[in-house]
Amino acid sequence: MKGTISEVPMKQKDVDVVFTTANYRNPLEKPHLSVFGLVSGIGKDATRKKVADLLQKLAEE
Repeated sequence: MKGTISEVPMKQKDVDVVFTTANYRNPLEKPHLSVFGLVSGIGKDATRKKVADLLQKLAEE
């Protein structure tokens, strides 16, 4: 689900994990990860690993 940063608190109720391309520092009920590295290319491999690790962790719960 795509949305703006201001929509995150409301839309988080409809997803299992929140990925943002901007800094989001407010508390959330769902796991959150910034994936700016996938957009910028800076730290892309590290960001991919963080995404994979987070999704693996969620799958094991």
